[in-house]
Amino acid sequence: MAEQPRGEMKLRTMTMPGDLNAVGTIFGGWIMARMDQAAGMAASARARGLTTVAAVKELRMLRPLHPGQEIEIFAELVKTGRSSMQFMLQLWACDHGNAPRQLCADALFVMVAVDETGRPRLLPEG
Repeated sequence: MAEQPRGEMKLRTMTMPGDLNAVGTIFGGWIMARMDQAAGMAASARARGLTTVAAVKELRMLRPLHPGQEIEIFAELVKTGRSSMQFMLQLWACDHGNAPRQLCADALFVMVAVDETGRPRLLPEG
């Protein structure tokens, strides 16, 4: 596992009691939604426009999240194609800013630049 976050921070928020699953930790769907949001922000910035998720690969839940933890999600661009981009997302958490943050989840997101009709479009240079 990584010692330090890789990439650029794209999202910072706090877990809440309303986000719990039946065993008292943060619901995996909530984690996935926040990572999707961060991937979308990273991809739209690189694509300079609309993007969509094509795939999520190797989503790993490494540590449980608990209510009241601060989370930060980092996105690192690892590969581009003609219209696609691959971002490694890392979700780091700490207990309300007073403990070292720990890597709690990661995933590879494949994003595609799209036009106004939702069809793939070429990525701009650089």
